[in-house]
Amino acid sequence: MAGKVLISIENNAFHITRTVLPAAKNDFLIVGLTLDELKAYAPLDAAYRVGGSVLTLLAQIHPGAFGTWKVPPPLPDGDA
Repeated sequence: MAGKVLISIENNAFHITRTVLPAAKNDFLIVGLTLDELKAYAPLDAAYRVGGSVLTLLAQIHPGAFGTWKVPPPLPDGDA
């Protein structure tokens, strides 16, 4: 399954969207937060959460691209 991940800020909201190619009508929002919600996290925690979401999506879209490497599970709140 080919696809792409779009990360954007629009209308004061942070989005991570996955598209299954070639049909763009299959776009679906993975993460949708206002910027205030995202900024409520400590910077390291926000980076861990956003990075983990992106890597998980890329691993799903491109199976085998990371070999045996696995994305770690999310940290409990406040542990990043």
